[in-house]
Amino acid sequence: MLSFCPYRWRGREDDFMSWKTHAARLADRVTHQGSRWCAAIADTPRHFVPSWWTWSDDRWELSNRPGDERWLETIYQDRTLVTRVGALHADQAAPGDHPEGWPTSSSTLPGLLLQMYRHARIGDGHTILDVGTGSGYGTALLCNRVGDDRVTSVDVDPYLTAAAGDRLAKTGLKPRLATVDATGPLPDGFDRIVATVSVRPIPASWLEALRVGGRFATTIIDTSLILTGRKTQEGGAVGQIERDWAMFMRTRDGEDYPPGLADLMETARTADGDTVDRARFPILDLLQTWDVRSMLEITVPGIEHHYSEEPGSRTALMVHEDGSWARAVSTHGPPMVHQGGPRRLWDLLDEVRLLAPARSTSPVRCRCTRDPRGGDSSPAWSVEGHNHLRAACGVHYRTAGPVTARPSWVLCASPCRSIRCLIA
Repeated sequence: MLSFCPYRWRGREDDFMSWKTHAARLADRVTHQGSRWCAAIADTPRHFVPSWWTWSDDRWELSNRPGDERWLETIYQDRTLVTRVGALHADQAAPGDHPEGWPTSSSTLPGLLLQMYRHARIGDGHTILDVGTGSGYGTALLCNRVGDDRVTSVDVDPYLTAAAGDRLAKTGLKPRLATVDATGPLPDGFDRIVATVSVRPIPASWLEALRVGGRFATTIIDTSLILTGRKTQEGGAVGQIERDWAMFMRTRDGEDYPPGLADLMETARTADGDTVDRARFPILDLLQTWDVRSMLEITVPGIEHHYSEEPGSRTALMVHEDGSWARAVSTHGPPMVHQGGPRRLWDLLDEVRLLAPARSTSPVRCRCTRDPRGGDSSPAWSVEGHNHLRAACGVHYRTAGPVTARPSWVLCASPCRSIRCLIA
């Protein structure tokens, strides 16, 4: 069944006929009857993303077949299209290119974009800061929803903002685009900030960019946690971890992400541990177990993971920049764990897994307010958190003292743990 959404196509009729059915079906899949996003999905071309990367046979392969019907069907599925790996954009690649590294930009699956827009509570008349331009598809959705004169989109990559500007102009849309680091100074006066990149901590410039009562929605680096907040009259914020989940690439300030801890990972793979014990739980692939990994990341930010399977055995490696490492190997029995460095990473993981059954996805709330002990030129902030379902989910907050110069958002991963600052 085709979409019930009206069309407001601005392009040529032959272009319209070639993709409108696919866009209508996509709108049916990701929206519901009466949704104000339905027409935006049906009216927004996604095929202006000509190329993307797919992972096949342990390497990245270029997908680039403009005009092919199967190519068009793929684009209008509710799926993420990886458009940049390392420093190589798919639409700048040559046949036979196989870049190495992690994805660094994508065209996010439309359903996930709408999920974030709903958490941001975007409505008619709102001015919006779109953090993470990427391909420009999400920017186009926002323009078709509230008007292009109310949308500003930023990205750290000058190629992405330039390419998105050209693509958007071809559809008749002219939002404001800027190449900036979204963790630094930003324009102000926005009603909503919605990020399709993950951050940690939440940039203080976001509060400065929001109007009083304005709202932001984002995700926390290396977790599936969605954090929303509302700017208060005092210039602080009140918000919560939502009863939902999403994952995005992290922000970056260069061509690529910093290199990983390859040398320490090799140590974890081969060295004998300072301690060697049997694990209390079976080995998990934490890259596929986001609820556990999210709580571990809040407890110990910055752990890198590697998981592999062979017939009859499973191996998990964990390393941290402080020099800590762990290796767990399971061969037809309880895992044997080697650990080294200043912290016992596997023990911390076991603690998180031990407490996990007591937790739920209930919303967790916190508040950040200006402290009168700080002056206007160097304000101090106090942070307090609370969870009205504390007993049910086992997640507690501690009150933080004044923090000079910048507000801090605090989330504790488990009872009686030290605070973790989530706003710079």
